[in-house]
Parts: sequence; C-alpha cells; structure tokens
Amino acid sequence: MSEPQPFVVPLASQPNRRSQFLQWVRFLCPLFAIGALVYICIVASQDFPILFDKSIAISWGVLLLSEVFLFSFFILLIQGWRLILVRLDGSKLSFRTAFCVWWLSQSAHYVPGRILLWVSRYALVSPYGISFQTVSLSLVLEHVLLALGAVLVFVLFSLAHVANLLDYWLWVVIGTVGGSCIVLSPSFLQKAIDLWARLRKQPRIQLRLNWPDIILLSGFYILVWVVGGAGFVLLLASLIQIEPESWVLLVGIFPFAWLCGLLSIIAPGGLGVREAILGILLANFMPVPIATFVAISSRIWWMIVEGASFFIALLLKRFHRSPAQIHVS
Repeated sequence: MSEPQPFVVPLASQPNRRSQFLQWVRFLCPLFAIGALVYICIVASQDFPILFDKSIAISWGVLLLSEVFLFSFFILLIQGWRLILVRLDGSKLSFRTAFCVWWLSQSAHYVPGRILLWVSRYALVSPYGISFQTVSLSLVLEHVLLALGAVLVFVLFSLAHVANLLDYWLWVVIGTVGGSCIVLSPSFLQKAIDLWARLRKQPRIQLRLNWPDIILLSGFYILVWVVGGAGFVLLLASLIQIEPESWVLLVGIFPFAWLCGLLSIIAPGGLGVREAILGILLANFMPVPIATFVAISSRIWWMIVEGASFFIALLLKRFHRSPAQIHVS
C-alpha cells in the first residue's frame, strides 16, 4: 500500500498579500481625503483673518470666476490623465471614475514624498483592469508633462519680464525642457517600459505613443496651464488693481511657482514653498507687502477648490462601486 501523500494547500487558496495590500490602500484613501479636508480647513482658517485685516475690497464676482477657472484647470488635468491612459495601451475610464480615482489618490500628496500617491492611484484603478506598468508610466508622463507645460507657459508669458531672474532660472528652464524632451521621446519610453517588464518578469507592453501623440499631449498641458494661469490672474484682479497690460505677463507666474512646490517633496502639497516663490516672482510686478498678501491669498484660493473636489470625490466613492465590488456582490 502506498504511503498517504501530505496535504498541500493549493496555491490559489493561499492569501494574496498583494491583493490584501491594495484593499487596505483602497480603504485608507477615503481616510486620507478626509484628513486632507481637515488639514485644508485648519490652514485656511489660519489664513482667513489676513484677508480681512488688510481691509481689501474684494470683487466677489471676479473671485468666483477665478475659482471656476481653477476648477476647470483640475477638470482638464483629469482629462489629461485619461488621454495619457488611452495613448499608452488603450485603457479607458469614464470621467466619473477618473475624477474619483484622481482626487482620492491626490489626497496622498499632503503626505511627504510621492510614493503613497503612486500606490494609491494604482490601488484605486486596478479593479478596472489597468496594469501597474500602465499606471506607473501614466504618472511619470503626467508629472513630466505638467512640469514641461508649467515651464513653457512661464517662458512664453512671464520670463522675459522677470529680467532679474534670468541668470538664476534660465538654466533650470533649459534643463527642464531638454530633459522632458528626452524622457518623452517614444523610443526612450518604450525602452524604459521594456526594462521594467523584464525586471518584473511580465509580458512586454507595446506603447501606442508616437511623436504626434507627444506633441498633442504637450500642447494639451500647455493649454491646461494657460487656464490655470488665467484663473490666478482673475484672483489678482479680484483682490488688487492691476494694469490690463500686465494681465498676460502674469499668466505664467503661478505655474512656475506651482512647479517649485512640486519639486519640494518635503512640504505637504508644496505649501510654503509655492507661496514663497510666488511672492518673489510677484515682487517684480507690485510692492513686496502686496505680493506677500496675494501669495497667502492664493493658498486659500487653491484650497477652496481642492476641498470641494475632495468632498465630491468622497461622494462619488460613496455612491459608486468598482467592477470588483459589483462582482463580489
């Protein structure tokens, strides 16, 4: 008689640690969004008295219009991410789903470092069949295109006027544009994703990106920053008197200040760094005290739309189920 074989647990029944980890991240993302909302309320409550102490005659209609422009800027950012996914491997998300995923993962940028944002984005979008490679590359492209668009808008609209900063920032501009062109080249992206696939022992992904796609996406992100910069100019117009001929020159100021905040991985959401750079740049157009006041006001302006967007994303998360949740139920 043959000896009895030892009982072996089938591999499929063993706990999938990766799936459990992603489930935990998906559970924590709404908590991060709630925490970001609380943080925004605390910071904004500290800054609000500054507005009223200055006794500024705020043009509320223009201020509301500037918030509409800023919200449109975020809508375009989400649409840009959807375009990137389609251009990479044909992955498609509804705008409602993309809005929820983008904002809930974006709440992680209030935590120092960028790794949590990347993990959150993948954890939230993985139930829709989008691979880790595609999500990772889409985030790389999103950040590179955002940086490139911010620099180009700053160069096209504002750099020539900020003459005393040319010596300090010209090489940064040249390096950013040149480095972005290399990273965005289809051949470089394909080699990078091939290397990543070999390291992870996964099938090769043939990217659909070509130079027309890169040019299209770059132009789209320039448009995104023009809308964001125009919203910032409207914020200025609602707070202070600015000459009409300075409006175009001021469009590129905020994108560049935002980029500096993005490069500061320590400050949560780039807060502090962004306002400091913004004050320095605005000092070329107005007295320093007014530039400082506007820089602080821009933080409230930005946080109002961020807070509203986090709240909307939480509502969408509450009443929207992913394909994985539908399958389980």
